[in-house]
Amino acid sequence: MRVEAPSLRSLPNVLLLSILADRPLHAYAIIDVLKEASQGQFRVSEASVYPALHRLEHMGLASSSLTSVGGRMRRTYSITPPGRDQLTADWKAWEAFTAAIAALVDSRRAGNH
Repeated sequence: MRVEAPSLRSLPNVLLLSILADRPLHAYAIIDVLKEASQGQFRVSEASVYPALHRLEHMGLASSSLTSVGGRMRRTYSITPPGRDQLTADWKAWEAFTAAIAALVDSRRAGNH
């Protein structure tokens, strides 16, 4: 089986859809989840998250609505059924890709080159 490398451009989509798969969230909460889950390894800013969320909406992979959060109106984002399908496909691609990388690294480390 040939493993195609997932596009690094798709990584933000995978990360955002993974977060939204749990529950709808507003952008600030999404940024907090990204920072916490990555243990500070990802530098995340509003300037990168908002365009990515808008792109997901445009693609039909996410939707948004205005909701009251702590007495303030916020745009809350949700994953759509096509977004769940895309996320499943992306997860499979990333799992195959990381398994292939791990196998390569392990074989090189073991001296089987």
